[in-house]
Amino acid sequence: AIAAGVPVVPGSDALKSEDEVNAFVDEIGLPVIIKAAMGGGGKGMRVVRERKDLIPFFESASSEALAAFGDGSVFVERFVEKPRHIEVQIIGDGEGNVIHLWERDCSIQRRHQ
Repeated sequence: AIAAGVPVVPGSDALKSEDEVNAFVDEIGLPVIIKAAMGGGGKGMRVVRERKDLIPFFESASSEALAAFGDGSVFVERFVEKPRHIEVQIIGDGEGNVIHLWERDCSIQRRHQ
């Protein structure tokens, strides 16, 4: 998406230290969401709206990610309030034949999935 020039929410590579998390948040500001880099299902996720919560939430998210997935690294992304999550499925046969299977609204998924 980035290479194609599609606007995306600012996000980090996998971060492992308080210094890395602080530096990234200095760059993009608040609010952010901290997500387990190796996880899913909403585990290891924390929304940070105030700077005082950044490091405690990072530590708890990292600890939960380590326990659940064996890796405590996290991603940090700008948090979007009330986002819409729309997916479009596209199938192609490698011969130039492509169809789409319409869209589906996944916005009602639980725990920021």
